[in-house]
Amino acid sequence: MESLQLKGKNVFITGADSGIGKATALLLAKEGANIAFIHYKDTKDAEKTQKEIADFGKK
Repeated sequence: MESLQLKGKNVFITGADSGIGKATALLLAKEGANIAFIHYKDTKDAEKTQKEIADFGKK
């Protein structure tokens, strides 16, 4: 897969605590983007996603 060249970019995603939103957030973080996301209710899943993003060295 070609690099998406997202190093230093910031991305905002709605609903990134699970499902397609989470998969997208993790892919973009892996490609170098910092991720901001909102979620509706599931704080536990959101915290897990936040940790996984941090594991890529991203904010």
